[in-house]
Amino acid sequence: MYIMSDSIRKQFHISVKGKVQRVGFRDKVEDIADSLELAGYVQNHSSKDVVIVIEGEEGKIAEAQI
Repeated sequence: MYIMSDSIRKQFHISVKGKVQRVGFRDKVEDIADSLELAGYVQNHSSKDVVIVIEGEEGKIAEAQI
């Protein structure tokens, strides 16, 4: 569990289209989020899109450049 400072906490839902399944994309996003102490998940959808839900300090989300 990460304890947030007084920084603004945000949550974003991102839908990624194109060839992103079976290329290590989900693992890379999770690695970036972990390194920046962000919470959330990455999920494959039957439409072959990938959905990212990411939450944390606004500046760290911007730093993730996802």
